[in-house]
Amino acid sequence: NTNNNELNLTKTQYTDIMGNGTIISPSSSFRAIETEIQSFFGRVNFNYLDKYLLTATLRADGSSKFGANNKYGYFPSVGAKWGISSESFLKESNTVSNLALRATWGITGSQDFASGSAIDQFALSADRAGQFNVGNADLKWEQTDQVDIGLDFGFLHNRIFGTVDVYNKNTTNLLFPSQVIQPGPQATAWLNLPGHLINKGVEVSIGGAIVQGKDFSWNLTVNFAYNSNKLTEFYAPGTTTPITINTGTIDGQGVSGTNSQIITNNQPVDEFYLKKFGGFDQKGNQIVGDNPAFAGDPNPSTLYGISTQFTYKKLSLSIVAGGSGGFLIYNNTATSVSNISGITQGRNIDHNAYASAEQPTSAVAASTRFLENGNFFKLRSANLTYSIGNIGNYVKNVSVFVSGSNLFVITKFSGFDPEVNIDKNVGGYPSRSIEYIPYPTPRSVLVGLNFSL
Repeated sequence: NTNNNELNLTKTQYTDIMGNGTIISPSSSFRAIETEIQSFFGRVNFNYLDKYLLTATLRADGSSKFGANNKYGYFPSVGAKWGISSESFLKESNTVSNLALRATWGITGSQDFASGSAIDQFALSADRAGQFNVGNADLKWEQTDQVDIGLDFGFLHNRIFGTVDVYNKNTTNLLFPSQVIQPGPQATAWLNLPGHLINKGVEVSIGGAIVQGKDFSWNLTVNFAYNSNKLTEFYAPGTTTPITINTGTIDGQGVSGTNSQIITNNQPVDEFYLKKFGGFDQKGNQIVGDNPAFAGDPNPSTLYGISTQFTYKKLSLSIVAGGSGGFLIYNNTATSVSNISGITQGRNIDHNAYASAEQPTSAVAASTRFLENGNFFKLRSANLTYSIGNIGNYVKNVSVFVSGSNLFVITKFSGFDPEVNIDKNVGGYPSRSIEYIPYPTPRSVLVGLNFSL
C-alpha cells in the first residue's frame, strides 16, 4: 500500500490520485498504458532457373508489453521450393502441368495479452491503493516453432490442381496469468510457463474443371484438414507438478459455480472434465458419479468443405458446403433450461428428457449425460442466377437470382446449432464447444434483380 506520508511514497506507475487520499471513496483518474512496437527484418531471396528457390528471413520484434529484460524477440524463418515440373524430364509433359515440393521452418511470436501486465499496477479502494498486478521484468514473447512440408500439383494444363501440407506447431514460453500465493497481495502475476502446446496435422485441397464445354461447365473444389492438439510438460515453474485450470462454467439453477472443462498436462486444451452419468434410479433420479474425470475433446479434429459451380448457357449455380467432426458439445441448455423439472412450471422441455425415465423431482446436475456428438455437415450457401442480358438500349446486364444461406444441416446434435461456441470462460481462461441458449442461426432466402442503366 502507498502511504500518506510524502517521505515514504511508493512509486506507482500510471496512477493518478485526484483528491485527498485520507477520505472514503476518493476521486480518481485513469491513464491508459501506452504500447509501443518496433520491428526490424531482413530477407534474402534466391532463385535459380525457376527450379530452386530459397527464402530466409530474420525478424526482430520489440514490444513495451514485455518485461524490461526481454522486450525483444528474434524470429527466423527459412523456406525452400523445388519446381519439379521445371526439370527437363517434365518440362514438355502434357500430363504434369505443375509439380513442386515445399519445405518451411520458422518461429513466430505472440504478444496477445493486456498492456501493463509486466509491471506493478495498483487500484484505488477507499483510502488506499492496493496492488492488483505484480510486475515481471523477465516476461518474454510466447513463441511458436512450425515445420511444414507441402506438395503442389496440377495436371492436364491445370484442369486438376491441388496442394497437400503436413505440419507440426510447437508453442512454448506460454504466456500465463497466475494468482499470487498468499500472504502476497490478491494480485495477478504474468509468467512464461515451460509447457508445450503441440498442434499437428495435414491439410489437403483438390480442385478441377471437371467439364469445360461450349454450353456447359462444371468446377469443383474440395478441402480437408485434420488437426490434433495436446498440452505437454505443463508444469508449475521449477517442478514436475501439472498445472490444472478449470474453465467452461455451467449456468443455471442447481449448477451455478460448476465447471465442465480443464486445461492440464497431456490433454487437449479445454478437455471436458465432468462427473460420469450412470442412468436413473428406480425413482427416476439421475445417478451421477462423485468425482469428475476426463470426458472428451471439444476441439474438432476434422474440417472439410466443398464448393462447386455449374454453368449452362445463361444459367449458373454455385454451392458452398462444409462441416467438421471428431468433437463433443456440452448442451448446457438441456441441463438447465429445457430439463424435465420445467414441465411442472409449464415450460417447454427437451424431448430427450421427456422420453427418458427421469422424473421432474430429479435434481439438476452437470454430467457426461449432456455431452453430445458435434459432427455436422451444412449447406452454407447456394446461388442460382439467370443472365438475361441487355433489354433495349437503356437497361443493361439484367440478371435475376435466388440465393439461400444455412439451407440445411445434418447432425445428431439436439441443440439449435452444432457450430456454436458460447463464451463460458472462467477468469479469462477460454472455453470451447459449450451451447447455452444461443440465438439460432437463421435460414434465409433472397430473390433479386440486378441491372444497370
